[in-house]
Amino acid sequence: MDALPAALATSEFAVVAVAGGVLVRPTHIVERTAPLAIVDVSVPRAVAVRDHPHVHVRTLDDLSPVAASAVVSDAETAVRAATAELIRRLDPSGRRRDIAALRAKAERVARAEAARALGGMDLAPQHAERIEAMARRIAAKLVHGPTLAMRDGDETTERTVRRIFELEQE
Repeated sequence: MDALPAALATSEFAVVAVAGGVLVRPTHIVERTAPLAIVDVSVPRAVAVRDHPHVHVRTLDDLSPVAASAVVSDAETAVRAATAELIRRLDPSGRRRDIAALRAKAERVARAEAARALGGMDLAPQHAERIEAMARRIAAKLVHGPTLAMRDGDETTERTVRRIFELEQE
């Protein structure tokens, strides 16, 4: 809320969709020469800005009942999606766990395949260690892209990476 006046000062358009009282007050609007359009789809209204010559407020009362119902439904859907995305970004602990599982699985596979390849070979320990390290580096490089996709992607991307790398069972 502290950043609201600055955000509105640089905006041309704002949509307000909240429940539970007035959110935007005259004190949030700095003097401006450029127009600002505010659409308030809140029930009850959440914008109490009047008598600002460059600020134009539209509410659900300005729409027909059919259009108002559609606007509220669309706003609720958009707010739910944005809230889910915000929660996902603010609480990445599940992602960290999945990323750790992906990297651990890649390392287990690399170690197992290195051991299988080295089985029966009579190599000096330092040579065997170099081959094992190479296998781990290859595995880390192969999961780097999927790791970034899990970290930065949406929920569908994360689920897809978990499914592709069979992390669901782990």
